[in-house]
Amino acid sequence: MAIPETNPRKYGVASTDAGLDITVAIPHHGGVPSQLAPGGLGISVSERPILAEQADEVGPWTIPGPYAPGQAAARSLRILMVATEAPPVRGGIARIVGYLRDGFQERGHHVDVLAYPEVERLVFGEVRLSSLIFKLPQLLRRINEYDVIHVHGTTPTFSDVALLFARLHGPHPILIYTHHADLDFRSGGFLNRVYNHLHHRLSARADAVIASTRDNLRLLGESCRGVVIPFGIDLEHFSTNGQKDEQFTVLFVGQFRLWKGVRILLQAISQVTGARLLLAGQGPEEQAYRSLGAELGLGVEFHIGVDDDQLRQLYQRAHVVVLPSVSRLEAFGLALVEGMAAGCVPIASDLPGVREVVGQTGFLFPKGDANRLAGILRGLRDDPALVQQIGDRARVRAAGFSRESTICEYERLITGLITCRDLKDLLAEQAQSYESAFHTFTTNVARDLEAHWTEIVLRLTEDELYPVVLTRSTRLLNHRRFQRASSLLAWHAINTGDSTLVGPNDGPLHLRNVLARGMPAAMVTPLTVEGERFGALLSMRGRPFDQYDLSNLTSFARSAAPSLLTLTKRAVVGANV
Repeated sequence: MAIPETNPRKYGVASTDAGLDITVAIPHHGGVPSQLAPGGLGISVSERPILAEQADEVGPWTIPGPYAPGQAAARSLRILMVATEAPPVRGGIARIVGYLRDGFQERGHHVDVLAYPEVERLVFGEVRLSSLIFKLPQLLRRINEYDVIHVHGTTPTFSDVALLFARLHGPHPILIYTHHADLDFRSGGFLNRVYNHLHHRLSARADAVIASTRDNLRLLGESCRGVVIPFGIDLEHFSTNGQKDEQFTVLFVGQFRLWKGVRILLQAISQVTGARLLLAGQGPEEQAYRSLGAELGLGVEFHIGVDDDQLRQLYQRAHVVVLPSVSRLEAFGLALVEGMAAGCVPIASDLPGVREVVGQTGFLFPKGDANRLAGILRGLRDDPALVQQIGDRARVRAAGFSRESTICEYERLITGLITCRDLKDLLAEQAQSYESAFHTFTTNVARDLEAHWTEIVLRLTEDELYPVVLTRSTRLLNHRRFQRASSLLAWHAINTGDSTLVGPNDGPLHLRNVLARGMPAAMVTPLTVEGERFGALLSMRGRPFDQYDLSNLTSFARSAAPSLLTLTKRAVVGANV
């Protein structure tokens, strides 16, 4: 069927002041826009602006970028982060928790962190048991103060206790879980598998599960409602382009623990004449590594308890950064990314997650295989031109792991979940009209996506489209082409089931051609419940969207679809459509 163009004169407009929040509802019957039902779906207009600034009619619109240090968030949230460790403790999880905390605070959110040493723990070799369970009464008294509980795991008696407690407490606050790694203790065997299975099932009860790589998300199972958000680094700090050491230099950065595989690296470097080895970190195996290095006749440089400035200098000196871990407890490898930013060739054990970070840039070897690692190192030692070439590629790859991007994507996910929860809350309030619920939802989506036009379009029958509500800038009041574009976008999503990004160089040609001047970017995703597509959610704006934006829109649609379907049934009955 032909997609009709809606008539802008049919849209009731209460104000032409600068801002957003114009909502409409126009049924399309058989391809012809119909009149509004008497007393039906005309919706009042909120005057609250969403855009921070607007340029003149000629230039592009000025709206906030995806993230800038110190930039205020659209709404301030109270967040509790629950993790095994946080700064000043040094380690991968602590670094990630630290920069997420700092980034959220810079954006205007209130963040509390519950972690070691506040939560004491008992250490038995590689096993660490937490005392979090004794903090539960204190948590119970304060949990309703927070909008979001953010749990990091996997850690026995810590992340499992936090997940179980937060979910048993009820749907408020929002619960998100970041899965850093599966349990994989060397002597665990069957117990590892049982615990991981139970923990995966428990984490699936969170409102969202985040993994740093696709590999790690797959480990959680197909039923997991998960998203991939890679961890990031301080690119400005670690990106260096100075002269490397004259002698071929190999660097390890990490904790001195058995599963980090430093013994494998020491054995490998003993087979590579003329190479210098730098070990940066600290931990219980330090003396054992010193003894093994002396036994093998190696002149190893140990750098204990280094700070970020010292780390930057070490990365600058090194030609190669090696991650020789022998356990799936290593699931990402921030040190690899930091080294790549400084032009180091990344070499790592072939482990889930880690291999995804290395990609096609560096080298992988079977975990525990010192001979294979030695062969890779000898090849690089003998080919300085190859080291330079791969180092240049590594810098390019590292640029995709910005901690600012990580903070932004976490915030987008959280605000999206809050928006969908608010919609469910509005639906639960019997006095709340469906018009207001629709309006609040699209307003929040537009704000969180920084969009100029956000719309919900429903399909009542095979040949009927029904734009229920939209939120848009009042500068677009008479732009009929925008309405035609939204109809085509919705029809495409509903009939193909595809979530689509559309721009001057993206998306199907027939959709690209319909985009209006001054609104060059659009995205759309179907609304689906139990496999049936009943509508579409779409957004347009004056600057490009990216895959992260599309993922966020898809997350909005997936989380809100059941509530939107309920509201849709109310709206259709109320309008006698």
